[in-house]
Amino acid sequence: MPGFFIAALSAACMISFFLLGFPKIYCAIYGIFAGNFIYLFKAAYNYYSERE
Repeated sequence: MPGFFIAALSAACMISFFLLGFPKIYCAIYGIFAGNFIYLFKAAYNYYSERE
């Protein structure tokens, strides 16, 4: 499940931020790229599922 995988990575990113002082800006950049990837994946899936 891609959604669960993304959520797990986001949680790991936030945990590392609190424990290690990881810069929050990297988490924000990661969130933007993850959101775009999910959007493109859904768009491609809908496109191919409608063709058949």
